[in-house]
Amino acid sequence: MLVDQSQQSIYLVKKALLAGEVIALPTDTVYGFAVCAKDPLAVRRLFCIKQRPADVNFQVLVSSLESFYELVKTDFVGIDKILSQFWPGALTVVANRQSSIDWNLGTSKSTIGVRYPDNKFVQMLCGLVGPLCATSANLHGEPVLTSASEIAEKFSGDVSLVIDGEPGLAQPSTVIDISSGEIKLIRQGAIDFSEIMKCIQ
Repeated sequence: MLVDQSQQSIYLVKKALLAGEVIALPTDTVYGFAVCAKDPLAVRRLFCIKQRPADVNFQVLVSSLESFYELVKTDFVGIDKILSQFWPGALTVVANRQSSIDWNLGTSKSTIGVRYPDNKFVQMLCGLVGPLCATSANLHGEPVLTSASEIAEKFSGDVSLVIDGEPGLAQPSTVIDISSGEIKLIRQGAIDFSEIMKCIQ
């Protein structure tokens, strides 16, 4: 079902997420699928819909900078500068998990990829239901779908709600990994890695 981004719709979306259903929504980067990160059955359903190998972990979307430190533990020098400059925005940070975060997001149980998106609707959803396990709206290895109508048609039996709207950048987030204590580029996306490095030099 297609829904808009009104105040009335957000409670419909909240209900679907808390019921373990998969939704599709526009973010500040690309259209994505999302489920409650704490719901293992919903995450498993997302792996099936995406047809994604279990060794490719899903990322988590959060509603605030503070949420990052609730999920990860890191002593990486410079992470505060990076986050203050590029969040909210198109940057995913992979870091070691807090020991209390045992969510099944893929094969790796020691790390977690976190992003604070620059999208008020997504932020509001995360604030209402908690962190969202998210991935781009497409089958694994295929191009990302760019419109609500395309997603509703292709995934009509799998996705309960599709939120209508326009994704912001039409590019995926840049992914960095700080879990080893050093910064590594995992995926070049909307933010140039050289700009991230300048920030901490």
